[in-house]
Amino acid sequence: MTDTFVRDQLAIRSLIENYSDAVMRRDLPAVMALWAEDCHWGVPDMPGLESLSGKAAIQQALGGAQAV
Repeated sequence: MTDTFVRDQLAIRSLIENYSDAVMRRDLPAVMALWAEDCHWGVPDMPGLESLSGKAAIQQALGGAQAV
């Protein structure tokens, strides 16, 4: 295992933990801080959330959701 691999793994775990924590707290600003401007996200079985592109579109969709 290289130092780069270990650093990458720690960064990925940190991102997952930060995202999970923000979602559980329903903290939309904290959730959105983790997304890139050119991100893509979708939930195929949820009307209106099937395919979203861009941070602004995702924030708008999640802002009206009952849960983040």
